[in-house]
Amino acid sequence: MKQIITILFALFFTITLTAQEQASNWFFGEHCGLNFNNGFPAPLTYSPLTTMEGCSAISSETGTLLFYTDGSTVWNRNNKIMPNGVGLMGGGSSSQSAIIVPWPGNDNKYFIFTIDYVDEGGGGNGLRYTEIDMTLADSLGDVVMPEKNILLTAPMCEKLTAVHHSNGVDVWVISQKWGTNNFYSYLVTTSGVQFTPVISSGGAIISGDIEEAKGYMKVSPNGEKLAKANAGLHSVEIFNFNNETGVVSHIVTDNNFGGEPYGIEFSPNSHLLYVNTWKTNPAKKLVQYDLEAGTPSEIIYSRVQIASGTDGALQLAPDNKMYVATNGSSYISVVNAPNKKGTACDFRSNVIKLKINDYQRSRWGLPNFMQSFFNGINAGFYNELACHTQATQFYENSSIEPDSVYWDFGNLSSGDDNYSYEFDPIHIFPEPGLYFVKHVIWVEGLSDSITNGVFVYEKPNIQLGNDTSFCEGDSSVLDAGNDFDTFLWNTGETTRAITVFISNDYWCEVSNESGCFDRDSINIIFHTKPIANAGIDQNVFHGQAAILEGSATDGLGPYAYEWQPTNILVQNDIPNPETLPIFTPTTFTLVVTDDRNCMSESDNVLIKPASSALSALLTADPDTICLGEATNISAYASGGGLEYIYKWTSDPPGFISSDPSFSVAPATSGTFVYDLHLTDQFDSQFDSSIIVLVEPIPFIDLVPEGIIPFGYPDTIIVCVHDTVLLDAGQDSNPVGTSYYWIQANYFGRFINVISNDSLIDFQTHEVRVNYPGANGCESM
Repeated sequence: MKQIITILFALFFTITLTAQEQASNWFFGEHCGLNFNNGFPAPLTYSPLTTMEGCSAISSETGTLLFYTDGSTVWNRNNKIMPNGVGLMGGGSSSQSAIIVPWPGNDNKYFIFTIDYVDEGGGGNGLRYTEIDMTLADSLGDVVMPEKNILLTAPMCEKLTAVHHSNGVDVWVISQKWGTNNFYSYLVTTSGVQFTPVISSGGAIISGDIEEAKGYMKVSPNGEKLAKANAGLHSVEIFNFNNETGVVSHIVTDNNFGGEPYGIEFSPNSHLLYVNTWKTNPAKKLVQYDLEAGTPSEIIYSRVQIASGTDGALQLAPDNKMYVATNGSSYISVVNAPNKKGTACDFRSNVIKLKINDYQRSRWGLPNFMQSFFNGINAGFYNELACHTQATQFYENSSIEPDSVYWDFGNLSSGDDNYSYEFDPIHIFPEPGLYFVKHVIWVEGLSDSITNGVFVYEKPNIQLGNDTSFCEGDSSVLDAGNDFDTFLWNTGETTRAITVFISNDYWCEVSNESGCFDRDSINIIFHTKPIANAGIDQNVFHGQAAILEGSATDGLGPYAYEWQPTNILVQNDIPNPETLPIFTPTTFTLVVTDDRNCMSESDNVLIKPASSALSALLTADPDTICLGEATNISAYASGGGLEYIYKWTSDPPGFISSDPSFSVAPATSGTFVYDLHLTDQFDSQFDSSIIVLVEPIPFIDLVPEGIIPFGYPDTIIVCVHDTVLLDAGQDSNPVGTSYYWIQANYFGRFINVISNDSLIDFQTHEVRVNYPGANGCESM
């Protein structure tokens, strides 16, 4: 669940003893703004500034906005362009296009240092400064002429940072020259900007591809370390910085970063270094280095990934948290406890909403501030969302880890529980409302405190009702109510109500619009239903009564029985009731209810009246036929319900019929069985069959072997005076086969045919062949 942890409330206030209020107003991205005066980042409704990357802002020591810039234009606290406030020689496409430095010892004057974006020849406009006088233009500020765009050196990389001198008054402004590995440290004193830089060399030479100049450079808040991201080189470099001499000295380079490093920031205690990527080469990620891990190689090996999907600059804020830009998003992310190692730093993705108007969104850059603003003892804390009656977790989050702490939760009704000396205490607020929580820290005898208003929201109250039970097959609708913003059931559903069919413990977690949540659970049991058995179907004689045979299983006995229809039963609430006389087929229905009041599905039994048993007489006329002949088959049904249904099949298969009588002429000889399945309207059944024998007919071929028919298959030619032997039989013919030659009036299988003396003699010979037996089959 995404929650914005710091509470937005108009009565919040913060007490602090350091100068972090000078970084209390942020302007960045596309018309985005944040104000930290109440101890949390409150989004601003309007800003004319729009920049892809670099920008800077400055507030008074009490947190009042003075002015801000994208490196090209300067806006006053009324969001109006200052007189002479255009044409500065920085650039919104420069990683760190500007940084604002107070004039040491002068509360009314400031310097804007600018660097433009790098092209093929480096940042040609170089490092420049412009003076701002806040006593001018009715105390809204003005650019001092001719102290505008004063060149210090060129060309430069897109890297610009600042930190106090070791004397606590002067300021070092540091950049890197394009085409070299030279760092230029310019000192700003009570006399103004000193033109002679401290030049020191170390690390990679930045030249060639303009992407190599991309990425932030920061000095640690304590002024002892310097780090920079070289996007195009895919490397991170870590240096020592001498804030007394301005000298930069190389410590180690991580050349295996695995992405394009862009954002750089130190933890408030200066012990940890955070690096964020930009674009997608090859992946977006946020990593942390432990600068106290030991040797340079051990520092590199300490690298741990904190998050993925982040994309842009990193920046500490007055609340001791570190904020993370994500290009194109309406939110920015936060590292709540940047002093803690690894995932204990508590990264939260997309929790700070920027978008009040449709045109507001983050780009790659965040405001560039003097790192000294985040040094020193600065008490801080944050808390999880506070909901009444639920434990609220508080976290100590000061700029330096304190020796001891004290908490006053502003809740006197809680007695001794109102106070705590734990670093990360838990407190329960009994009622909703605003509570002023005071946090005091001690570091080596020094003390600082902060009081923030914490708004405690009303906790939702969900009631799913008492545990209950249902019958199997029924369903239950569990309704969480309509007073909530989100719903999450243990089934995974996110609707207000769900329908269940299964026995289980069900819970629902709900939240209201403030993000507070509550959970309730309920046990649902679905009991097994009884099973009703109405018995088997019965046949009774017409006008006779029947005894029904009901029973029940499953569920929980004893059972209650209910038979229908009641008007033809002697009694309908017992397992085996007697019917009244049955004259027509009647279906009786049984329903059983068990001792848990679970009802069975209905079961039916059919009682069928009949005068006599269903039967049929099957005939085949004749039952033996010769191949090619037909026979008539009939079924004479009787008994049963008189409305007969016929279903004929055959063996061998191939014949079906629904007629009581039919004629068949099988296409082959053999034994054929015709089966009848007879039913009536009461589903009474009778099965029978009849056999038909199909006798073969004789085969006759009178053409002698070796003689070819002439023209017709039954015509042959022989020579005059020749004799031809005609054979009317087959060797396979059964014994007793008879042969009769019609023209010759001759009985016998063979006959000799002799031609007469005519030159042409046409003779016709026909023979009749009969197989033996009473139904002997004949061919001719």
